[in-house]
Amino acid sequence: MSEDQASSDRESNRPGFLRALLARHGAPVLAAAGATLGIVLGLYGLGLWAGAGDRMALLASLAGATLWVALASGVLAAGAEDGLGAVLRGGVTADAAAVALLVLWALSPRLGFVPALEVYCTLAAVSLAGVAASRLASRRSGRLAAGVAAAIVLALALSTPFWMGGILQAVGTDAQRRVALLAVYGNPFYSVASAVAADADFAWQQSGVLYRITRLGDYVPVPACPWYAATVIYGLLAGILAAVGVLTRKSRHPADVI
Repeated sequence: MSEDQASSDRESNRPGFLRALLARHGAPVLAAAGATLGIVLGLYGLGLWAGAGDRMALLASLAGATLWVALASGVLAAGAEDGLGAVLRGGVTADAAAVALLVLWALSPRLGFVPALEVYCTLAAVSLAGVAASRLASRRSGRLAAGVAAAIVLALALSTPFWMGGILQAVGTDAQRRVALLAVYGNPFYSVASAVAADADFAWQQSGVLYRITRLGDYVPVPACPWYAATVIYGLLAGILAAVGVLTRKSRHPADVI
C-alpha cells in the first residue's frame, strides 16, 4: 500500500473513530464536566451569597476543585476499557476545572491568569496520577478498586494537617522538619493556595484558622510551599504508575499495551 493510500485510509477512518469514541465516553465525560463546573462555580457563588467575601469564596472554590479532582479522577477513569478513554473520563475533571478557573479569573479580582494556570497544572497532575493508578489493573473491578485506593491516598494527602501531628510528636526533633516538609509538599492544596497567595493576599500555611483546627504547627513551623511542588510530585508519580501499568499489561497481553 502506498503512503498516499495509507493516509487516505486514515482520513476516512477518522470520523468513525471519533463517533465510536463519543459513543463510548461522551455521556460520562459530559456528566463529569458538568459536575466539576457545578462544584467549583457553585462553591464560589455560595461563598459570596453567604457573605464570606471574595477571598474566602475563591479559596473555598479552589479547595472544592482540588478535593473533587483528587476523589473523582481515578474512579471515573476506571470505567474505561482503553487508555485514551481513561484519560478522557478522568482527566475531564481537571480540564473542566480549567474552564471554571477562567470564569473565576473573569469574576474575581483575586485570581490572576498565571496563578489560575498554575492551579490547573496542580489539578492536572493530581488527575493524571489518579488515572494512572486506575490503569494498573486490567479488569473493571480491579480498576475500580485501584481508583478508589488512589482517591483514599489523595484524600489522606489533602488532610495531612489533621493527622500528621501524631507522627510529628513521635519522631525526633531533627526529623520533624523533614516530616512537615513532606506533609506540606505532598498536599496538593498547599500548592494551589501558594499559587494564589499573592493575588488573594492569603498565605494558607500561615493562616490562624489552620493552626487552630490542626496540630501541624504545634511541633514545628509549617514550611512555605512553592506552587509547583504538587505538580512535580504527582506528575512524576503519574509517569511512574503509567510505566508500571504499561509494563504489567505488556507482560500479560503482549499484543495490547494500551
